[in-house]
Order: sequence, then C-alpha cells, then structure tokens
Amino acid sequence: MVNRVRFKNQLESLLEQAHIKLSSFVSDLLGVSARRMLKALAEGETDPSALAALADGRLRATPEQLRDALGACVELHAVYRRLLKMALEGLQLMEEQMENLPGSRGRGFCIGEGSLFLGRRDSRRRGECWPTP
Repeated sequence: MVNRVRFKNQLESLLEQAHIKLSSFVSDLLGVSARRMLKALAEGETDPSALAALADGRLRATPEQLRDALGACVELHAVYRRLLKMALEGLQLMEEQMENLPGSRGRGFCIGEGSLFLGRRDSRRRGECWPTP
C-alpha cells in the first residue's frame, strides 16, 4: 500500500515536472484548497486566476502568489492533466479503502516500518497516521 507521504511526494514531483510550483505556497497538497485547484486543473481549467480563486480564504498565500505558482497551467500539456487526474483518482480510491477497513471504525491506523497498527484515534507511532470515521 502506498502511504500518504509517498503519494504526496509523487504528486509534488509531478507538479514540479509540469512547472507548477503550488507546494511553495500551499503547505498541504492534499488539503481542501489544493485539491480543489488540482481537480479543476486536471479537468482542463487553464486560467491561473480562476484556479487561485478556488483557494480557501484561510490559506496564507495571496491570490497573486497562487496565480504566479499556477502560471504554467496556461500551457500545460494534456499528458500532465491526465497524470494529475489519475493521481487524484488514486488518492480518492486509497482514502475510500482506508475508510472501509474492517474493524477500524472509530480508530486510527498508522503505517510505519513495514507494519500496520490499528489504535485509538489519538495514537501516533512513527510513520503516517490517519483517523478513521
């Protein structure tokens, strides 16, 4: 299973290859604002201003900074859009599978050092941890 940290790094690498510097201004590429912008980008939006407008008002980056970071999307090749769409679909699938793990209701789970740990919502071990609904 690919964990969120590895997935996040792969997503950041894909964006860097496409010359989209969103991670310079958004602390969480998997957060709500970033996902909205990335989804719109994957679906064909090319206007950096329109993408920046999708950001949450609580985001520290200014709309101007986001427009600059998203400037390469104007000429983004269709292959990068497709790869981004596939990555976002993969993330959604991974999250759905995590939610449906048997016996994990009301508990969190952590992946670290080659093992899966199911524990209380506030448990944290080395590795990546997620609360479950």
